[in-house]
Amino acid sequence: MEDLGQKTAQASLWYDLVIDGHLMPENLKKSGRNQDWLKSRLSQQGIGQISEVFYAACDRQGNFFATRGKE
Repeated sequence: MEDLGQKTAQASLWYDLVIDGHLMPENLKKSGRNQDWLKSRLSQQGIGQISEVFYAACDRQGNFFATRGKE
């Protein structure tokens, strides 16, 4: 789009934090977050344990997504 004189917003980089109940500690560190932050965000969505999470991710702008695994 820049060739038309329009600037496009740069896509935000997302960090996979939890995959199939397993914490990705290096990605958590790269995202600038810590486990207390992650547990707090999960708690806000009614998820009590990392082991309950199917997938969780965040970006540096503060966006967060999490989904619980099948029970």
